[in-house]
Amino acid sequence: MSRVKQPVIEQAPAPDRSDDERFAAAAWTVLAEPTDKLAAMLIAHMGAAESYAWVKSNATLPAGFEKYQDALSAWRLRLHKNNPETICLQAADLGIGFLAQGDEGWPEILDTVPGESPWGIWVRGRIPLQPMVAVVGSRACSQYGRSVAAQLGAELSQKGYCVVSGGAYGIDSAAHSGALSADTPPLAVMAGGLHKFYPAASSEMITQVANTGAVVSQYPPGYSPSRWRFLARNRMIAAFAQATVIVEAASSSGALNTAKHARELGRILCAVPGSVRSPQSVGCNELIRSGAQLVTNAAEVAELLTPLDQLPLPKYRPVEPELDRVWAALPLKTASTLDRIATKAGYSLERTGAYLGQLVMQGRVVHEGQKWRRAKQ
Repeated sequence: MSRVKQPVIEQAPAPDRSDDERFAAAAWTVLAEPTDKLAAMLIAHMGAAESYAWVKSNATLPAGFEKYQDALSAWRLRLHKNNPETICLQAADLGIGFLAQGDEGWPEILDTVPGESPWGIWVRGRIPLQPMVAVVGSRACSQYGRSVAAQLGAELSQKGYCVVSGGAYGIDSAAHSGALSADTPPLAVMAGGLHKFYPAASSEMITQVANTGAVVSQYPPGYSPSRWRFLARNRMIAAFAQATVIVEAASSSGALNTAKHARELGRILCAVPGSVRSPQSVGCNELIRSGAQLVTNAAEVAELLTPLDQLPLPKYRPVEPELDRVWAALPLKTASTLDRIATKAGYSLERTGAYLGQLVMQGRVVHEGQKWRRAKQ
C-alpha cells in the first residue's frame, strides 16, 4: 500500500494588535464558550473587532439583543478575570498560533455548516490540507478495539487521509498512534487550552501529533477541560471530518455524542461491528442497526469518501421554523425595517431582532443600516 505525503500550511501566527479583527476573534474565545450562540450572533451582526470593542465599553445592547443582559455581564466578568492581550502574549511564547475565519489555511470544511463554524481556533503545529477522517471510540476499550483503531489509523494515513481524533485514552490514542506510523500528518482536537495537553498520560503522543501535524482547540491557553467542553470538542471532531468512524463504543460512550454530531452535520457516519456479547460494542452495533455504514477496514471507508474528494459537501441547515418564518417575512428583492418584518412574521420586535441576528450568522440575511434583506444565494 503506497504512502502519500501531503501538503501542510505554515504555522499559524499568534494574534496580536497588528490586526484588530484577528485579535478580536481571539479575544472572543476568551470571553465566550464556542457554543455561545449569542456571541456568534453578535460577531456576525457587528464583526469581531466592533463587538469586542462594544463589550469593553459601557455601551448599551443593540436593538434585538436587550434580553441578553446576563450574557453581557458574563462576557464582561471574563474580560475582567482574563486579559486577552496577556493570553495572546502567552500563546506566542508557547508557540501557539491562531486562525480566524478567512485566514489563509483556515479549514474550509468548518464553513460547510452555516451558523456552526467557530470564529477562531488555536493551533499548535500545521493543519494538514488533505481530506480528514475521524476515528473515535471508548476510553475503556478492548484489545480488539485498540487493534482495529490502530490499523485504521495507519491505513487511512497511508491512503493520504488525515486521521482526526481527540487524544483521549483508548481508541483515540490507538488511532493517533497508528496514524503516526505512516506519512500523512494527523490532527488532534482538544477540550481545553493548548498550554498543556490532556490527558497528561497521553501528552507525549499528542506532542508527536503537534510536531508532525497539528493539535487544535477552540479554547485559549489557560482554559481547562470540562464536561461541556468535551461535548463541544466532539462536535468539532465531527465538523473537521468528511466521515466519522466509531470503532468501539459502549451504550453510554461519549463517542456516541460524536456520532450524533456527525449525523446532524450531514457527514458520513461509519461504525465497526463487534461481538453481540461485548458491552464495548453495544453502541457500534446499535449505530449500524440505525443506519450507520458498516466498515471493517480503511479501504471500505475510502470507498465511501471517493465522491467527496471531487464534490463540495452539501450545506446542512437544521429545521428552524421560527427562523424560516422570519425569513419568509422578508421581501424577495428589497430590504425591510425591523417593525415591518416583525409585523408580518407575528413576533415581537425583540424576538424578531434576535432571529434576524441568527439569520445573519447563517449567511441567509444581510443587515444594512436599519434594514435587513435576503442574502444573494
